[in-house]
Amino acid sequence: MLRFSLPFLMFFPAALRAETPNVVADIAPVHSLVAQVMGDLGDPALLLRAGASPHDYALRPSDARALNDAGVVIWVGEGLTPWLLDPIENFADDVSVLTLLDTDGWEAVGTEEGHDDNLEDVHSDTETHAWLDPEVAQAWLTQIADTLATADPENAAAYAANAAAARARLASLVADIDARVTPLRGTPYLVSHDAYGYFARRFDLPSSGAIALSDAQTPSATRIASLQTTLQVEAITCILIDPQVDPRWAALVGEGADVRLVPVDVLGGDIAPGPDHYATMLTRLADQFETCLAP
Repeated sequence: MLRFSLPFLMFFPAALRAETPNVVADIAPVHSLVAQVMGDLGDPALLLRAGASPHDYALRPSDARALNDAGVVIWVGEGLTPWLLDPIENFADDVSVLTLLDTDGWEAVGTEEGHDDNLEDVHSDTETHAWLDPEVAQAWLTQIADTLATADPENAAAYAANAAAARARLASLVADIDARVTPLRGTPYLVSHDAYGYFARRFDLPSSGAIALSDAQTPSATRIASLQTTLQVEAITCILIDPQVDPRWAALVGEGADVRLVPVDVLGGDIAPGPDHYATMLTRLADQFETCLAP
């Protein structure tokens, strides 16, 4: 993992900041929320490029320049993007940092706790993919607007109005997705790793288990066998797979069974960044649940 020290970040001369602060976001869904709050006042920079893993990303020189020029940095938190911690800790005092997982106004989801023969004990207090709950995103929109207003008081009213409009759009999206998934409730399914807890909680779609207890981990033979039994006993026909876990493990779990392997991407890597990204990503996730869980 590549980490940058303060001297490296300070190598690039800071640009003169306009009245509207330079804003940097870590991942595309968060960038989308920030872009909605900023509206016509500015365009936030996005660090994580399409297809990259949020867990072991290596900062590029252009990323270091964006961070060095930033007046506001908005990120999910160390649990999702640990490579961003060192640069953030080395920021000057005049840089505002909003760590979304540390904010108030929403309820966290815990990850699965357990032990896998190939791994050390796996446990965490908070599942980090909280943007998958649009009601969490609504709370984050308020926090983002407040942070931007503190950095840019002259535009505080615009940030608040933009956030309110974005929250209203998300309320409509929640109602739409809820209606779509209502017929799917109670249908068992498996996931490649424990990343869907927030979406599952919001829309009452709990999974029957995860193949890997954390990202990019190799499941043990015991876990695979246990999930094969679960698949048979519960007559599961759906496994959601994502880029963080080798899809061959899902194929092994479903070997010999009539099961669908449906790819999902909780970051929406192939969706264009921008204000529409978040709603498009969440709508596509609902589409993928429908495809996988349909009779």
